[in-house]
Amino acid sequence: MKKLLFVLFALVFTLSSKAQNPTNCSSLFVYTINGNTVSFVPAVIGDSATTRHIWYLGDGRVSDTRRPVITYAQCGTYTVKHVFKVLNNVGAVICADSTTVPVIIPCQQWCELTANFNFTVQPPSNGTTVVNFTNTSTNLLATDSCFWNFGDGTTAIGASPSHTYPANGVYTVCLRIKRNPPSAGLAPCVREICKPVTVANINSCNIRPNFVKVPSPTVPLRALFTNTTPILSANTATAQWIFGDGTTATTWNAEHTYPAPGRYRVCLKVFYGNNCISDMCDSVTIEQPRVIRCDSVFVRIATRREPTQPNRVFFYTTNNVPVTQETWTITPLGGQNVSVVTYNQINPVHTFTMPGSYRVCLRAVTLGNCVKEMCDSIQVGAASNLCELTAYPNPAQSQVSVYVNLTQPRLINAILFNSQFTQVGSISQWGTVGNNQVSFNIGALPAGPYIIRVTAGDRTCFARFSKM
Repeated sequence: MKKLLFVLFALVFTLSSKAQNPTNCSSLFVYTINGNTVSFVPAVIGDSATTRHIWYLGDGRVSDTRRPVITYAQCGTYTVKHVFKVLNNVGAVICADSTTVPVIIPCQQWCELTANFNFTVQPPSNGTTVVNFTNTSTNLLATDSCFWNFGDGTTAIGASPSHTYPANGVYTVCLRIKRNPPSAGLAPCVREICKPVTVANINSCNIRPNFVKVPSPTVPLRALFTNTTPILSANTATAQWIFGDGTTATTWNAEHTYPAPGRYRVCLKVFYGNNCISDMCDSVTIEQPRVIRCDSVFVRIATRREPTQPNRVFFYTTNNVPVTQETWTITPLGGQNVSVVTYNQINPVHTFTMPGSYRVCLRAVTLGNCVKEMCDSIQVGAASNLCELTAYPNPAQSQVSVYVNLTQPRLINAILFNSQFTQVGSISQWGTVGNNQVSFNIGALPAGPYIIRVTAGDRTCFARFSKM
């Protein structure tokens, strides 16, 4: 089979921890697929000693490298999560963002198809711009269906459409090609590619500066300002901040520590091109720093387990005051031949290699430099020998199915989980010898990645899919 090469922007099927991220705190990423090898590249261009990358690769592996290159053992869909953090000079998290994307390693050997397209942008006319798309997919057949998402809430079906954009912006345009299988028992072949399309020069000077302000979770009297001016990108414009206390800044997004609580008039001025300048001002209230009494602070240990990998445990805290620093220590209690593990990070994830009892201790530092220490014990079972099924169709819109092959009649139990491993559906049905179709109606569910866990007798299998 020819090598498959995909470039997929993680703006599609993105689950982000914040609705709006500063340009220097984005977990978005792109990736390329070559056979079973996937190369991940974060959207953040430069790193420093204060930035951290954590990749949860969907097969139990975790990487803290900036641009990991991973070879998966088999084809299928893997839910990859990228966590990006920015730390201050004392190691406290000042900004965190996460993106989760389903990465599909194709299994169909009969589908020699690679999705691709080019586009040309026509000169703007009457306040709109027309973009012509040319389908350049390799081995495209006349019977293949082509679905386009233009990134502005509109879609189209056809080989090479044109689309009119009414406003400036960078739009993520996706082409999804579907080919029906040549014989029964095979899932359809689906190939998808997404590219950014820049639409500019439609009333380009008619910009409206805007910003949002949130208090710093760790530094008293500090405010974090996010520039939400709707223009192409920060690379095409510059900004000036006037904080109302006699100080200024020229970064696109800004952080500022005020000398005292009070109400300040903050102004944002945006410079776009040579002759386009616009500004806006708003009143910002800086609250009196919170007085924290350490004897009223509580921090408790909490855990969550992935249904497809029960020996992988997510550790996090429940607390009434923000935590700035965590140290986790995991110690075996039953004589397991494993070493004590220590994590100096917020909300670590640990994959246990041996079953048994473990003592988990947490040392947490909160705002106000309150130190809380506690321990708890957990029981870990043996790593499950899970099998993997193929969800059809994938991506899905209204219904998704898996086929369960049985060698004898027995009860089939299927549970549907969302990306947070919360149960959102279940089915129980009696199965017969051979292939049994198990289907979920998913039309009312939000878009994103999902997991189906199927249990029949002593056998447990799972399938991953994405809801469009």
